[in-house]
Amino acid sequence: MTTPKQSNVLKVFYTLLKAVLLTTSVQDRVYNHVPQEVKNLPKKPYVRFGITSMNDWGAKNELGYEGEIQIDVWSDARGDQEALELCDIIIAGCHNTPFTLTFGQAILLQHTGSMVFTDPDGITHHGVVRLRIISTES
Repeated sequence: MTTPKQSNVLKVFYTLLKAVLLTTSVQDRVYNHVPQEVKNLPKKPYVRFGITSMNDWGAKNELGYEGEIQIDVWSDARGDQEALELCDIIIAGCHNTPFTLTFGQAILLQHTGSMVFTDPDGITHHGVVRLRIISTES
């Protein structure tokens, strides 16, 4: 097995995350790179995600990789409720979700932690969800 291409993991995860959030207030505002027009005139809520790590955990007779995806949720609704609900929807839609990449690597996502806090602007509620990526040969 080769290391799963992070770009492939990102593409498949993007499709999954958009499907999970399609019927929410986020709709299609799911980004790996937030466009400038969103940064300048933020239409919240929106979500940004990215792979934060990818590490080899394999041994001589077993190949495997482990990593982490971080999903950030931004909401300007009053209070934490919207950010918390969106984090819960992401966790419910992604935790223990398996998928397979083009070259046969099986990927499993597991929720490892989340939090919601108020950004320094005092208005934006920021949710963070971390998912562990576990990859093995399928």
